[in-house]
Amino acid sequence: MDSWRTLYGYEMKKLLGRRSLWVVLGLCAAILVFSILTGLMGSFYGGGETLGECYEIFTAERKDRETVSGREIDQGLLEEMAAAYRKIPPERLREGYEKTEEYLAFAQPYCEIFDLVRAWTGMNLSAAVYWEPKEESLYEARRWMVERYCRALGLSEEQKEFWMEKESRMPAPMRYVCNDGYFMIMAVWPAAGMWMMLVAAVGMSGIFAEERMRGTDRMILACSKGRGSLYWAKLWAGVSLTAACALLMIAVAACSAFCIYGTGGFEAPIQFYFPYYAYPLTMGQACLILCGIFVLTAVLDGIFVMVVSELTGSFKTTLVLSMGIWGIDLAAIIVCVRNPQIPQIWQYMPTTCLWERAIFDMRPAMLLGHCFTLWQTVPAVQLFYGILAALAGRLIYGRHQVRGA
Repeated sequence: MDSWRTLYGYEMKKLLGRRSLWVVLGLCAAILVFSILTGLMGSFYGGGETLGECYEIFTAERKDRETVSGREIDQGLLEEMAAAYRKIPPERLREGYEKTEEYLAFAQPYCEIFDLVRAWTGMNLSAAVYWEPKEESLYEARRWMVERYCRALGLSEEQKEFWMEKESRMPAPMRYVCNDGYFMIMAVWPAAGMWMMLVAAVGMSGIFAEERMRGTDRMILACSKGRGSLYWAKLWAGVSLTAACALLMIAVAACSAFCIYGTGGFEAPIQFYFPYYAYPLTMGQACLILCGIFVLTAVLDGIFVMVVSELTGSFKTTLVLSMGIWGIDLAAIIVCVRNPQIPQIWQYMPTTCLWERAIFDMRPAMLLGHCFTLWQTVPAVQLFYGILAALAGRLIYGRHQVRGA
């Protein structure tokens, strides 16, 4: 072991030889694919009745929506939508109206645009059907909705001005684009983060602990490169493999979603996913942000597991502690889902920040008098804690060598 590269290669070879890592990674990837497929499984219900098989309904609906995909939501499209929905008999305007012949024949292509209009204006079903479409009033209603939402969140005047400035940069009229593939990718990231934490726990728990358990640490620590080189070789091997596993999970999710739901929609406004969100992002940009945070979260998980492995000197204890953090993270997601007004500190938890409603929360972080969104601050916080944990691990590892010499 006369070079850092040799040390790195040796540690990477040990990690790659762990069968348990590949078994868990394969299982998690399979669960991720299954999660993406679940939306097309089984039957779809509405109004207490079965409307049909999910796959058949999705295929027919997508084919209809593609007829208006790429068009601007302007006066002409709004009038087409209104005329199509008014063909639904008034007595059928209740839950389950989606199964009427009139809806399927005329209104289905405009369903997502209709839902967006209702979200922006706050109208109920009947009012939205008989609404007199006006392009200017629709986008004005959206601006009022964003302002009311800011007040409901209890934002300061400075924070409100921040979001209203972002809102002023929104394109008007917006362009409707089918975005089912990107929609599914955004929806599965919280679950993917949980499984990635499990992969890191199983794969990295023994990187330091096994040497102490087997009693080979004194011999290994006597290498000519010394304490620092050996520690950083182990750490970088673990970080590299964890990041590679995260990228593999991203590839599995993207391939599954795009093969099943289509690749279109990168340029679709994120407002079709979050009607109230005021930042001018596209669905594709939002997915790239979540992918980057997913990789950083996986690396942070890996560093944490490796440092705990060195601190405890036990594979089992490290695994148990990692699963404890896994449970706390799961509880944080549940708490955030049930209470959107939860303090933001919970939204910085490693997996909670992958929940799309947390990372695209409209409560900005304040720093030196400036507003920053969570997807801007979370990566910086993760990098800081990752570096801090790595340096703490180096200190722990150095002290162990002194005592073990």
